[in-house]
Amino acid sequence: RLLSPYCTADFGDDLCAVVRTPYAATITAVDSDFGFTVDLGGSYDDDFFKLGTVAFTSGELAGTAEIEVFSFAGSGVVSLFAPLAQLPEVGDELTMYRGCSKLKKSDDVTIPTCASYANVNRFRGFDQVPGSDRYLRPAVPGGGSSQPEFGQIITV
Repeated sequence: RLLSPYCTADFGDDLCAVVRTPYAATITAVDSDFGFTVDLGGSYDDDFFKLGTVAFTSGELAGTAEIEVFSFAGSGVVSLFAPLAQLPEVGDELTMYRGCSKLKKSDDVTIPTCASYANVNRFRGFDQVPGSDRYLRPAVPGGGSSQPEFGQIITV
């Protein structure tokens, strides 16, 4: 296994066990291969689908791999992390899924986490293991006891 502060399960897979809710949408405008506007048949908060995915169910892109959502505006504007293989067309249908940041928890309520989905018991990361930012930080003169902390760089 990989030691990482992030969950190593894929959101919605058997290890995660969160059941992803599909949201049907129809494209109403195409801005570029990185973004488009959709009609979801209702209103949703900004970033409701942030870090989620879209899967095309009709048109030339039907059956292609899901693409991750970078941001979502409540007005239906979707921005993607990666470009689409080709431009979608107005009227193409797709399924949108909410996402997960793969963090156990966050103080920012707009970031979806395991805690957001009440799934902390299935968190597969190691958020308590100190990272390189902790043990490679420079020593601070006069910054504490004479005993160095674990991993502290000592200058002579």
